[in-house]
Amino acid sequence: MSKGIVKSERHEYVTKQGGLSDGVFNTQHLQEYMKGIPFGYIGSSCRTAWADKLVEDALRATGLGNEGIATWLTSNSGRHLADNIQRGHQLDFERAVARDTKNAFLQVTVWSHPDHGGMWSDTMKLEQKIFALKSSKP
Repeated sequence: MSKGIVKSERHEYVTKQGGLSDGVFNTQHLQEYMKGIPFGYIGSSCRTAWADKLVEDALRATGLGNEGIATWLTSNSGRHLADNIQRGHQLDFERAVARDTKNAFLQVTVWSHPDHGGMWSDTMKLEQKIFALKSSKP
């Protein structure tokens, strides 16, 4: 009886570069993240080279650099994108990528802020501050 993929095999599978560029794959953030058991987009069993490139290109189009892309891929937002992947439904995945990455630059900016402590409430407070500043400009 098969026990499925064992922990070490899963780790080897999900730490492969796939279609991610060298710049993103070799970021310190992503390499550190993959030392554990990666979940989210990086740990998805549905990752393909095509999907990796599509997601990275969409994130780069928002203005993110390599570290920002790595941050997003390892976030809850990246996880939610992976949760919505359905094998064989290319158009649905393309739509999900467009929808889920459109605010990636703002998300990564907020998560990287020194006042962000890693909690959802921190995200909400910082987004309120940012939008309050943005709306108060003439």
